[in-house]
Amino acid sequence: MKVKELANSQLNGDQLEQLMHCMAICKACAVLCAQEEYKEIATLCTDCADSCELAIRFQCTPSEFCQQILKLCGDICKKCGDACGKIASRHC
Repeated sequence: MKVKELANSQLNGDQLEQLMHCMAICKACAVLCAQEEYKEIATLCTDCADSCELAIRFQCTPSEFCQQILKLCGDICKKCGDACGKIASRHC
């Protein structure tokens, strides 16, 4: 998911589905990365999954912090994707 796509105040169904997919994939990836001794990336994947979950939860409330949460989530997702793309692991 592109960072600027997360800048919308209200996400559409496809974007929420992408966040849920990213959250699930990154949770699994974190476990596998930890097993393969990619500790830094495992932590980043956990952060990514947690930020996606938080962004989804903030969509359910009229919070003044929603935009900041979405921006942070996008930044973490990008960093996680970049890091995973640099290692030679089948699951990343």
